[in-house]
Amino acid sequence: MLRLVAITVFTLSLPMDLCAKTMTTSQFIVQSNEVVLLDIDTINTSLKKQGAEGKAHSVSVDRVNGAKLRGLRFESDNAQREILFYPGNGMSLERAHGLLRALAALNANVTWFDPRGLGASDAIHPITVENLKADALRVFDAARKAFSADLPVVIYGVSVGTSLASYVAAHRNVEGLVLEGAYVSVSELMANLAHVGLDGDPSHELSQLTPAPALKRFEGPLLLLVGSQDDVTPASFASRLLTIAASNYKQQAVITAAPHAMALTRPSVLDHLMPFLNRLSGK
Repeated sequence: MLRLVAITVFTLSLPMDLCAKTMTTSQFIVQSNEVVLLDIDTINTSLKKQGAEGKAHSVSVDRVNGAKLRGLRFESDNAQREILFYPGNGMSLERAHGLLRALAALNANVTWFDPRGLGASDAIHPITVENLKADALRVFDAARKAFSADLPVVIYGVSVGTSLASYVAAHRNVEGLVLEGAYVSVSELMANLAHVGLDGDPSHELSQLTPAPALKRFEGPLLLLVGSQDDVTPASFASRLLTIAASNYKQQAVITAAPHAMALTRPSVLDHLMPFLNRLSGK
């Protein structure tokens, strides 16, 4: 059995021009200085050392003007579900082997693409909320071609990725949605990120990057996870989202000793996550 391990906490590295009074989407979304292609052999070696039963391979999706979004698909030897993962702002595969191991521990085939301009994916401009949503749908449609037809499809989003995960769940047929570190409004999220240099208010366009509207539309099973030590997207945010969510089955769980975007790495998360996932499989 794959064991959960501690991993390095992500430090959000934001552009230096974020002192503007009004912040645009292109200013807010973290970008890499260069494309860093994935070393699949190293990733597979790391997964194997942690007891993963399966293998990862590279995947890509074509976008405009020949640019590509790149990621990987881990195929488990004991797959009971398909998980499509939408990462948080600045969370790239090259830095997130620990999160990938935690996802693989869920007896799942896991697909994860780096967003445009981050990690292994090409820089594609402009960066707008609509373009990010279009990327998210394109990733789902491409990934679905490899999904096992007899396995439930689960969308998992973290932090800013909860906005895109919710959008996809509301516009495609999926069996379940898991959101970790979700938020109601971008302005509240930015206020809680002041300690990393955020200053100002989101533009009208950036303010649309929230899971709230999609959750009012998505009617499938929903699980909201939040860390007990999360001061960026606290439990009160999840509680408000739970109230407005249209899901026919919805739950909220607070994960002990987990800071922002780290709930998945805590062993106690399985007490809440596995029953939810097994329910989708009819177990």
